[in-house]
Amino acid sequence: MRPSILILILILCVAGGCVTEGGPAPLPDRAEGPGPVAKAEATVAGHVARLPNLYGTRLLHVMQEIMAYKRLALGPVKDAITAADTRTQANLLYILGFIKGDQAHRAILPFLQAKDAGVRFEAAVALLNLGDWGGVPTLLEFMASKDRRHRFKASEALKGVVKKDFGYQFDASPPERKKALAQWRGWWTGRRNTLIYGSEPSTPVSSPVN
Repeated sequence: MRPSILILILILCVAGGCVTEGGPAPLPDRAEGPGPVAKAEATVAGHVARLPNLYGTRLLHVMQEIMAYKRLALGPVKDAITAADTRTQANLLYILGFIKGDQAHRAILPFLQAKDAGVRFEAAVALLNLGDWGGVPTLLEFMASKDRRHRFKASEALKGVVKKDFGYQFDASPPERKKALAQWRGWWTGRRNTLIYGSEPSTPVSSPVN
């Protein structure tokens, strides 16, 4: 066969997609980008990285965006919380309290022992949000604090769950607060086992740290 004819046959064969015994050679797979879960987690991680520089309504807005991802936000939040500054840790604990679930619970527990008061407070309230009454002693400690803001936030969180105040007023005189706090502690001593091993609390209202 003349070389020119052979070349023409080869060109036609390639253009027409010649079929061999094993069928046409498979096309290489297209490089696939990250899946929807990876994209969601990357978006959350980006939001989390911005939290230290946000305040006020902008902070609240970004936190709401993170919480909208629900369980998909869990990984990025857990990855960031340990190394974060204390204000960001408190806000991430607030978020974990709304994500819920066993992994969120395990991530929150160590922060009950944190040195920073705001972090301990958010850990205690987040546990209540998850149905764990173990944060109550921490909130009772805050109700005995010299800091008015701590007393107010802790008393509001507990009243939101228990639906009682035992006469406690965060701005009352020290003797009045001491008397009401004794009733709170008596209530906890009497109800502790029942609450821990029985019904869950209603969701308390807490505010992120601005």
